Amino acid sequence: DGDGAGLGLGLDASNEAPTRLFGTVNGAIGVVASLPESTHTFLAALQKAMNKVVSGVGGFSHDAWRSFHNEHRSRLVEARGFVNG
Repeated sequence: DGDGAGLGLGLDASNEAPTRLFGTVNGAIGVVASLPESTHTFLAALQKAMNKVVSGVGGFSHDAWRSFHNEHRSRLVEARGFVNG
């Protein structure tokens, strides 16, 4: 049904959050959405556990790949406040 309720994520029609589905010219598809805190906590813990078991494609560290850096910051800044993967 597409509402996430079947996944036990705490999302249903009465609990709608702002959501944006997007695609990129590179072929990536993504979703940006606000999540209830309990859902975010669960998914963040799941992501962290998966990082311990699943190796990144091409040997990339997931944390390093998602960290912020630019020409003004020489060290990586940990990504916080969102879940991805």
